[in-house]
Amino acid sequence: MINKLSTIMGENRMSISEVSRETQLNRSTVSKIYNGKSIDFSFKTLLVLCDYFKIPLHELIDYFPNKKGGD
Repeated sequence: MINKLSTIMGENRMSISEVSRETQLNRSTVSKIYNGKSIDFSFKTLLVLCDYFKIPLHELIDYFPNKKGGD
């Protein structure tokens, strides 16, 4: 899974503190997602970020399933 929060924030020239304040998400949560330090965040958190940036989920997160079974 690849999150694109840092790219989106860079394009919008926004800081972690600003996104945290505007979304009311914990600063450490935004920081961990921004820095790719955590993939253990809630769907609700993702929706808050998508709503804030007015983007669909696939623009925030890329997910590539693991191939299993020798395909």
